[in-house]
Amino acid sequence: MSSETALKSSRKACHEARDLFFACADANGEDTKKCRTELKNFEKNCPASTRKNLQKKDICRQKMLRILNNFACRAVVTRRSTRFYAVKVPEVVNKIPYGISSLSEYRHIRIFNDLGLTSDSVPDRFYSFEELAKYDLFSKYNRELHNALSAALNLKRRKFAVSLLDFALKNDFLEKRTLMLAINVLTEAFLNQEISKEEGKSIADKMSSLIVNSSEFLQKDFKAGLSMFYENSCDDRPMFINQTGVFLSRMLDAVQNRNLQKVEQEWKQSPDSVIHGTVVYDDYVQWMASDASSSPNLYYLLMNSVVNSGIVIDSGTFERYFLPLNKIHSLPKWIRCELDDSKCNHCGETCQSKPLLPNEQWDKLSGYVDEYAKSLECESSDKLTRITRKLEQMHEADPLKRPVCYMDVANVAYGKKNYLGHVNKIVDFIGKIYEHFSAIALVSKFSIPASCLQELNQLRTVIHFTKNFHDDVTILQLYTRGKRDGYIITNDFFRDHCSGVDQIDKSQLLRKAIELRSLRFKDNVVESPTELSPFAQQTTTGFHLPVRSQQLRNSNAYEYYCCRGLF
Repeated sequence: MSSETALKSSRKACHEARDLFFACADANGEDTKKCRTELKNFEKNCPASTRKNLQKKDICRQKMLRILNNFACRAVVTRRSTRFYAVKVPEVVNKIPYGISSLSEYRHIRIFNDLGLTSDSVPDRFYSFEELAKYDLFSKYNRELHNALSAALNLKRRKFAVSLLDFALKNDFLEKRTLMLAINVLTEAFLNQEISKEEGKSIADKMSSLIVNSSEFLQKDFKAGLSMFYENSCDDRPMFINQTGVFLSRMLDAVQNRNLQKVEQEWKQSPDSVIHGTVVYDDYVQWMASDASSSPNLYYLLMNSVVNSGIVIDSGTFERYFLPLNKIHSLPKWIRCELDDSKCNHCGETCQSKPLLPNEQWDKLSGYVDEYAKSLECESSDKLTRITRKLEQMHEADPLKRPVCYMDVANVAYGKKNYLGHVNKIVDFIGKIYEHFSAIALVSKFSIPASCLQELNQLRTVIHFTKNFHDDVTILQLYTRGKRDGYIITNDFFRDHCSGVDQIDKSQLLRKAIELRSLRFKDNVVESPTELSPFAQQTTTGFHLPVRSQQLRNSNAYEYYCCRGLF
């Protein structure tokens, strides 16, 4: 046996011994006697240097030591590897199934150190302006405000968070990106009776200038979050139609009082409201973990709200809010499944097809986009009509009736991130997606080399050159004039233009359509089109949850998870 073969063999034995030890710890909980053999085998097959590397690679030193001491861990198999999540001893697992609750986890935030917040024993309190000004906090590192507010909210140091927020508003340090976090700080402090309604209203008034300077679409969400501080605001002003803030305040009260009937009533009134990523979520999960009799109903209500909301769950959200629920023993687990002809190999049920906008809404959407384009002095509609007609002819000539694709050449070739780097690579790029479409429309605001044009003209492509600065609006015009099943290839989701169209049609139809029918790309990977629904779906025994990868590693951008056995 060669030295290389021997090395691979010993490494394999080490990994197998490690996996057996983790599996034993997972199966036997705190009964350490049953895992002594596996632990000895692990130490025997893995030298000290290798064990150190494994500690760093799999979970990090502190979590590894906690597993070795307590013999309590949970294994979660992902597409890339098996991840091990350390949990606390069984008597507290049902109270705090996940989360960070120690200041030691936030040692990197210097504001805490300057104010003497270095231990959990330091009580939460309000800080005066003079006390905060004495340290000259934000002149040294004003970018840490967002992280400090987020950490204070996680640590439930609401008084400290309110003091920081008020000080930042007085000194004009609050950024627009921190607005929603600031609103969450204010509402949670009020709902937990840390501040009065008048004090909350006083701080909310100081945010008005930042809110007014935001887009109208965001203003509605911001003002809805602060609506509880203003009497009769929901009735007097039409922009307060969004009831998100009212729903969260009532839901938090119901969850803290463990009132299942009230929780059901709130979700019956607001079926499409979700709580993951809000101040309600932590208490809700703790309730599920500590009350085995109510946890199935609570889990059903939580997932049913995700189904009704019609939102796409990305991998970061799934790993943060849904995957940790596997640690609650009274609930079924999320298992990654494979689809065979849209049928789940875990529960045997069929996944739903991707929804399309109704014809009436789609026909109106084209007019709204044209009206928005006129305000920007974009191209005449006659020229685009001829291009649309040509694309329709190519679609009709296709025996497979595949959809039409619309591509922003500038974004693909020279975009802000994950672009090709040169327009000459556009032909190879199209070759990777060519089989999925009946025609490909390319919109470019700069010239394409003659050699590339010759190759493109031999393909099912329509090339449109425009001198208008708003070439992405031209893409939206072509897209909304075509059939409902068309796709847009872009890493730019046209958020500014969607907001402009939203102000005209008073809806989010274009935003929803682009979210459903857009394909991303990264380096040499292009997302393949799929007609399976990207939304959570209820089955006869549980739920299906498609998870969209944040980091596009292959052409299939979705992973599918199944939760079977809930009912």
